[in-house]
Amino acid sequence: MAKLLYFGSLPDRLNIAAEDIDINQSITTVQDLLAWLRQRGKNWEQYLQDDKVQVTLNKKFAELDSAVSDTDEIAIISIGLN
Repeated sequence: MAKLLYFGSLPDRLNIAAEDIDINQSITTVQDLLAWLRQRGKNWEQYLQDDKVQVTLNKKFAELDSAVSDTDEIAIISIGLN
């Protein structure tokens, strides 16, 4: 199971600071993960846009095309949000 952590203004905006999720096989990159999370609804869609967050994988900054796996610790950090 992957560990997702939310930082910056995201915990307040999404009402969650951390969660454990199963990453299915169709999610292979950071960009896929963000797109999947945006399907949760309005706030998720608004605040998890690719250009509004920075992501780390196992405590190292990642790019949108970085590979993700079910064993990663993934931090999503808000940037450029008021």
